[in-house]
Amino acid sequence: MTVAPALLDFGLLAFYLLVLIGTGWYFRREQHTSRDFFLAGRSMRGFPVGLSLMATCVSVWSYTGVPGEAYFAGCQLLIIPLAAWCCLPLLTHTVLPLYYRLGICSVYEYLELRYDVRTRLASSAVYVVWRLLWLGLVLYVPCKVLIVGAGLPIDTCWLLVVLGMVTTLYTFLGGMKAVIWTAVVQASVMAVGLILIVVIVWMQLEGGPSRVAEVARALGRAEVFNVSWNLDSKWTCWGIVPHFLVATLSCFVADQLTVQRCLTARNLTQAKWSLTWNCVSVTIMVPALLYAGLALLAFYHDFPEALRPIWVANVDHQTRQSVCDARGGPLIAWSPQAITPENIDQLVADRRLLRPNTHEPFTSVDDLIVSDAGGEQVNIRPIEHHRQGAQIVDVAADIGIEMQFRHDLGLRSRHRTADALTVAQSRVRDTSRSVA
Repeated sequence: MTVAPALLDFGLLAFYLLVLIGTGWYFRREQHTSRDFFLAGRSMRGFPVGLSLMATCVSVWSYTGVPGEAYFAGCQLLIIPLAAWCCLPLLTHTVLPLYYRLGICSVYEYLELRYDVRTRLASSAVYVVWRLLWLGLVLYVPCKVLIVGAGLPIDTCWLLVVLGMVTTLYTFLGGMKAVIWTAVVQASVMAVGLILIVVIVWMQLEGGPSRVAEVARALGRAEVFNVSWNLDSKWTCWGIVPHFLVATLSCFVADQLTVQRCLTARNLTQAKWSLTWNCVSVTIMVPALLYAGLALLAFYHDFPEALRPIWVANVDHQTRQSVCDARGGPLIAWSPQAITPENIDQLVADRRLLRPNTHEPFTSVDDLIVSDAGGEQVNIRPIEHHRQGAQIVDVAADIGIEMQFRHDLGLRSRHRTADALTVAQSRVRDTSRSVA
């Protein structure tokens, strides 16, 4: 559910924005030349530059996207830091020494030296257009997260304007040095936020971290390397390893966003250390984000009623896309109040609420409404997707055994499903005897 707007939310947001502006103001007196503004006077040490690189690569987009992907892919996301370490020798022994020997300020200077000015202008234009499109998304995502997550009663456009102005202001005042140190602040805030998320989820779960590990193993999320040749598998090693190797190399070889940070180091040794610290911080941050996704998986596995009904009923759990009507639009409009006890009768009458396994419309609201101390609520369980064998869950849940068949989040082959089903039936029988 959405957290009610609170003074604390506004206070934290305002304080964070003031810290960013204050950082730019602090470094404003060090901006004397274009070298100072664009390259921080080539005076930076490796550690802050490395954290800045990590915060740049693991942006707010990844901060929300990695836990969301880990919810489905689990430990397979550990490929990401592995790719960073695999690329490190090439970057430190070939790419950075070349850039430092040439004394360039941007990768596009190298293109002019290697080819001609037309190549430099063309590549620069493509990069600027690409980054402008990227910047719009990077600004939009945190604004949307703040509005939805904290329940801030602010129009998205106004928040976009505020964040854009703050970012422009501290960059204008403090140049690249302010950009790097505000990224260090951002990395610290990201780390604290992750710790809070994980600890709060642990406090809600019976068993804490052991319960997270148990659910991850039961739902098949502990697998690191997916070596299947299934072309429909998004995270098979044969496709995802080359992808992240190429993506990492392109990011640190040809992307001005990261190369410019590396060129702010005071010497080549510190530049190499910046890439090493980046790998270290990515190795910490990505698994932490992955674990946050697994923690949320365990939480919603144990407390499915905490999900918004629209998230469950309006998603095809095979394709992870919206359930669509005959015209190709969402069957139910995406809104926090799309499915409520007040309108569920009308949704059933309009045949817009589908049974998750058969995709047949519900014909009755029986079992779709439950009552508790807080009043009537939509019952999530009837609209959850269940695999074959889900009937065992209802029996097992009464005696404390929670199986992986409650969600469409699990086993990848018929043989493994059949084996797990046999084990589940055996456990239920054994436990039933002991209870008797």
